[in-house]
Amino acid sequence: MTMQKRAGFGAALATTLLLLGACASDQTTRNDAGEIVEGGELGVFVASTGDCLNVPDGTEVSAFEGVACTEPHDAQVFAQFDLDGAVYPGAEMANTLGEEGCLERFEGFIGVDYASSKYYMRIFSPSQQSWDAVDDREILCMVVPQSGDPMLTTDLRGVAE
Repeated sequence: MTMQKRAGFGAALATTLLLLGACASDQTTRNDAGEIVEGGELGVFVASTGDCLNVPDGTEVSAFEGVACTEPHDAQVFAQFDLDGAVYPGAEMANTLGEEGCLERFEGFIGVDYASSKYYMRIFSPSQQSWDAVDDREILCMVVPQSGDPMLTTDLRGVAE
């Protein structure tokens, strides 16, 4: 896992997505609006913008614990997008492209630009294995609290903090 700091603004963490069976599993219960109302395992390939979740430790992840946004959680997906290209760009470049794309999308979800926000970003990018085996190109952008802050207990869409 790499951590990149921005002069006093926060940190962006990058994690590689790992190809495992749990990647496409969604054991959560959702309401008609698609919001998680009862928690459960949530594979990396089915996590959606707005989902609140807890991220497991480690640098390679196949699933999260999806939770209702009113329950304590350590991250919320604020954007997702695909990388272009037929050849894996390498972990460092995938993380760089992921960070750039997530920064562009941060303000649209949170309501203030990243430099003005009190929150950090965590970026999940494809591994060489998932890129080659299942054509994984997806970047997941998550908003997380600053280190030492309490867990999140609300939906952060438009919070403007």
